[in-house]
Amino acid sequence: MVRQQFLTGMPFFKLVSLLLKHGFDKSYVLDVIRLLKVGLISTLFSLIENFRFHKKINITQITQAPIFIIGHWRSGTTYLQKILAQDEQLTTPTFYQCALPQSFISSSKYIKPVLMKTIPATRIFDGMAFGVDEPFDDDFALLKLTGTSRMLHFAFPRYTSFNDHANQYPVDESLWCSAFMFFSKKLTFVTGKRLLFKSPMNTIRIKELLKLFPDAKFIYLHRHPEDVYVSSLNHSEKLFEHNKLNGSKTNIKEFIFSRYLSLYDAYEKHKKVIPSPQLIEISFQSLETSPIDQIKSIYEKFGLDGMDQAILNIEGYIESTINYKKNSFDLPENDAITGKYRWQKAYKKFGYT
Repeated sequence: MVRQQFLTGMPFFKLVSLLLKHGFDKSYVLDVIRLLKVGLISTLFSLIENFRFHKKINITQITQAPIFIIGHWRSGTTYLQKILAQDEQLTTPTFYQCALPQSFISSSKYIKPVLMKTIPATRIFDGMAFGVDEPFDDDFALLKLTGTSRMLHFAFPRYTSFNDHANQYPVDESLWCSAFMFFSKKLTFVTGKRLLFKSPMNTIRIKELLKLFPDAKFIYLHRHPEDVYVSSLNHSEKLFEHNKLNGSKTNIKEFIFSRYLSLYDAYEKHKKVIPSPQLIEISFQSLETSPIDQIKSIYEKFGLDGMDQAILNIEGYIESTINYKKNSFDLPENDAITGKYRWQKAYKKFGYT
């Protein structure tokens, strides 16, 4: 089995630094060699790209306020990202762009065909369509650009300081903001379109994102906590299975219980700084049962142009996914009781029973 590791594409020297800092078990030496090989190739292409495009990217202006989809993992954020990406006026990061953010322009012709042969046609944890050009989570691009992310916990479980999800990334704020702006300008340079981002970790980055983009729009997606919990169990199991390089995986149930509450608290605390016209909250259930109505409400709330054409494209996409079936998992009774006790604020806030 070829492990689908999110460290793939990490620049060589950043990867070496992580491995020296956190270590890896001997059983994963072949994975490390493969990561280092891809990292070296990525670094060489990044040098070429920096020489060719760095000045042009730096002077690129972002004239339209980006749209950010936020919310907990497994709340339907990817589904919403894929729906909105049908609007040809928007551009959203792809898997390839997030895997090699330093070099995706120069390396695409050479590395993308190789990746197409090695990655599965569907995501390993939920069976959604997957590919090099599919919409993806920008946090993975920031991981490659800054060398850190909370997601590193799945690669290095011994590094337990990533457990506190409410705190900011363990990286200097100015460095993170600089990296995010660079990535945003690069996407704008390539496409010239309004940016659409999706990352659960941006839920704790609201203040920083508003500093970068004062007019940014935010879509907060929530889902029944029980559905989030059982889906997160499977999601986290798969992430550890494919990414772990040392140690034993963490107590996944406790990891999910604490992570959910941390992200919920962070959102409730920081959403107050978002001007009301720039924020909309919707539920996954409503998105699933009446997607067009929810999309219309987003366009109307934010005053986005081109809704009619976007709706036509979105209807076609939804029709193409009609045979997709979500995973179904049983919820252990003890976990349900624990969740209702520990997440009672979220149950009450969103009216879940």
